[in-house]
Amino acid sequence: MRYFVVSDIHSCHDELFSALLEAGYDSSRDDQILIVCGDIFDRGPKPIETFRALREIPRERRILIKGNHEDLLVRALESGDLTAADLQNGTIETMQIFSRLEERILDGLALRFAIEENYDLLEWLEGDQWQDCFEIGPYLFVHAGFPTMAMTEEGITEDFSWRHPQEGVAPDWKSARWENPLLFSKSRFFQREKERGTILVAGHRPNDRYWKEKGKQDIYFDDHFIGMDGGCHYSGQMNVLVIDDSDWKAIPFHYRKERTG
Repeated sequence: MRYFVVSDIHSCHDELFSALLEAGYDSSRDDQILIVCGDIFDRGPKPIETFRALREIPRERRILIKGNHEDLLVRALESGDLTAADLQNGTIETMQIFSRLEERILDGLALRFAIEENYDLLEWLEGDQWQDCFEIGPYLFVHAGFPTMAMTEEGITEDFSWRHPQEGVAPDWKSARWENPLLFSKSRFFQREKERGTILVAGHRPNDRYWKEKGKQDIYFDDHFIGMDGGCHYSGQMNVLVIDDSDWKAIPFHYRKERTG
């Protein structure tokens, strides 16, 4: 099996599929699986096209991992309560595009009702196809990190198994999706994972914040960590990591569409 890993699509449909094509991805092949490490929507120009294209891929050949932008969009759609964070993160613009309303409005409930007339977006985002993480071989795929805290009947605890929490223990995945992945990979919480050989593969934080070279967005390899986010919505770069289960070697591909204007 060959796995094609992407992250932080942010509605950049064209760059996503150009990058996948360049990396050798073919959605019709049953020996290829697409792994998306979160943040499908917001900030980019084509959320509807991205939504449709990902849904067309057979469910058994795609792994969808929740990102913080999935959480933001679900909260806005459920509550109809729009905040400054929704404006800053592009959530409102995504809702506006899905609503297909000609006028721009900031009424969250009106946007939700308009979206529901055309798309089952909220139902899809809340479906059981979404995962908090995915593991295969030595790789742990997340959006940013895994939970270091959990809620129990007695209160908050660090002493729990995030992979197999006991009944009554609720790992805080929403907070984990806001971690700085590189710093998380160097934290005490990840030390045991390093000892067992785990390689953390995450997005969330654009890679130009890791590289010393200005503007470099290539996949970032570090000690037991691989950073995926090419910052495509502003850089034009979409990164793809190709992993073959015959040897678990990770091969990086980088596609860059030059921005104009």
